[in-house]
Amino acid sequence: MTRALLGSGPLLWLPLTLLVQGAACTDYAADAPCGSDRACDGGYVCAFGACLDPLDQRLTTVDVEVDPGAASGLPVQNVLQVDLSTTPRVDVALRRGVAVQGSVQSGEAPLVANVLLRPALAIPGRALAPQSTSDGAGQFSVIALDGARYAVTVNPTDPSRAPFYLHDDTPVLVDADNGSFDLPPLELPDVGPVVHGRVVAGTGVSVSGIPALAVHVERADGRRLSSMAITDPSGAFEVALAEPVTDVTLVVTPTAENRPYPLVTMPGLTLTDGDNPLGDVELGDVLTPVPFQAAVIDGNGAPVAGALLVVRGVVGNGLFTLSATADADGVFDLALVPATYDALVLGGPDAPGAGMLAASALQVPTPPDSPVVFRLPERIQVAGTVLDTAGDAVGNARIALVRIGDVAGVPEELLGESLVAFEAESDQDGRWQAAVDPGRYRLSTRPPPSSSAPAFSEIVTFAADRSGHDVELPPRAIVAGTVLFDDAPQEGAWVRVFSALLDERGAAILVGEGMAGADGAFEIGVPDLVADVTNPNPP
Repeated sequence: MTRALLGSGPLLWLPLTLLVQGAACTDYAADAPCGSDRACDGGYVCAFGACLDPLDQRLTTVDVEVDPGAASGLPVQNVLQVDLSTTPRVDVALRRGVAVQGSVQSGEAPLVANVLLRPALAIPGRALAPQSTSDGAGQFSVIALDGARYAVTVNPTDPSRAPFYLHDDTPVLVDADNGSFDLPPLELPDVGPVVHGRVVAGTGVSVSGIPALAVHVERADGRRLSSMAITDPSGAFEVALAEPVTDVTLVVTPTAENRPYPLVTMPGLTLTDGDNPLGDVELGDVLTPVPFQAAVIDGNGAPVAGALLVVRGVVGNGLFTLSATADADGVFDLALVPATYDALVLGGPDAPGAGMLAASALQVPTPPDSPVVFRLPERIQVAGTVLDTAGDAVGNARIALVRIGDVAGVPEELLGESLVAFEAESDQDGRWQAAVDPGRYRLSTRPPPSSSAPAFSEIVTFAADRSGHDVELPPRAIVAGTVLFDDAPQEGAWVRVFSALLDERGAAILVGEGMAGADGAFEIGVPDLVADVTNPNPP
């Protein structure tokens, strides 16, 4: 456990055995994460870190993305749900891009807005949404893919106006005969719900309005439904919505102009056309920020320049989170609201002596004359060999290790959207090594183009007593075909193949890529996940 060494010396934080725990893992096609078939029960197999039935269709299904290249003038496009158990051949007949034209208006008045076309079907994490901005007359033109279906987002440039979402249930089919397509006019409601109130902090006679905080309304999936407002000097705000809604949340967040306040939400709102007064939105007791200074050093006592610090704690009625970067002397010089915080500190991926440190119960303000020092642990050296199915070493393979949780597999919520990743490359003997923090990682391996082995992705846990891992690449299946446009081969088109399984961030996993030759033909090796089902625990 972390111990605070109190007294006349510095307040020193030492490594935690158990890192700060976070929320449950994002669903990524796995009922149970695994590192090998041995971790799966009931005859299931481990594929990309997920225990799956060997007959699961996702094991043999891929999505194909084709980028014809900028010189072709053609948009990037997909062939979805290719079942390799039926045929490994994917012949791609590219479609042209067409000019989608339309207008944006509110009532009889034209509206200047950003117009975004959202593909109804896309590879997860790879959606390419064409966009354009309407002119003063409300007119716009944007290049989209002929034969594709799109929903539409309209985001007015006037910040007092709400975004509007159209055609979610019935996406528009872009069907052009002459190179252009006229989209029906995008008509935004002239009048909708208006929400107003005041953001306050304190209690009793000390209640006061808080300026310079951001306010908006969103639905459960995080989609913003309202305009954005900044509270005025009295804490007052007003936001507009395009249409009535139910079960939505008002969100108040700090801004760069007023950082020391928590994120506070007001859920479960029903908002109707016209006026919707909310009264006071209470932040609770938020004390005046106090200076907070901390140093970060590695195991040898050297300062760690550029180290990342994230703190989070309950402040008033909400949650306060702040991230900061250490200066050239390894010092954080901040102002924090008095509270008890969880903290996470780590050096850059190229600093083997400055690993991840989690500290709980960090008190602000700190005891007098007791500066805070974060002493970062050394990272562990992990190593292994990249092997093909014949057991031969694969040299020059690129390895990426993306952190997805602590040693127990629990995601570190404090990291938020920050990506902690390490890279390595195998030598001519297939050996690779890297310095990483103990934890669970998605390890992705991409052999060199000269190798017949496929790319692969798996989940691996590293700890002080588990620092070795040989990457055993699976058998190879082939995805082959041609890329044509108007029956002409498209030399140089770049073809990427993605698994139907998703990673922890909900993105499709890349399993192979290659370039079309002069005849438009391509041949890409991908993992054959069902070629050799050898589960040691048959049903």
